[in-house]
Amino acid sequence: MVQAVVGHDDRRPQGGLTFGGHPAAAAVALANLDIIEVEDLPGRVRDHATQFRAALATLCDLPIVADLRGDGYFLALELDADSPSDPAKAKAHATAVSKFLTKRTYKLGLTCRAAARGAEPVIQLSPPLIAGPQQFDEIVTATRVALVDAMGEFDL
Repeated sequence: MVQAVVGHDDRRPQGGLTFGGHPAAAAVALANLDIIEVEDLPGRVRDHATQFRAALATLCDLPIVADLRGDGYFLALELDADSPSDPAKAKAHATAVSKFLTKRTYKLGLTCRAAARGAEPVIQLSPPLIAGPQQFDEIVTATRVALVDAMGEFDL
């Protein structure tokens, strides 16, 4: 494939970096865009976004979940981690909760991003564009277990 993209001669191909317009990376990117268009992945997200939000909304019954925000397949659970009033301690507490959740969700088979946004942690969930109801159930199950575990770990 590389020869088809960069040609062949006795010289080593230039532009060997993987960023900044490498010909092989550009070819892969164009093929990826074709797949997104042919399989209508944006349409799939539009068709399933309401189901994804509804599935995550079931987690709002947990006292640690303060809010659900976002759109499409990029949603976030804002958490109420009962942070201390001192800003430095609050940030440290939110970071500890976020790190715990990152490790716990990963062990449960879920790749997501838990991060400290100021004094409160946030779990950002953005499934693959091909995800549907079965994957949403798996995401909710793993997230619920991790959140319940965090509530126990941090006495929330």
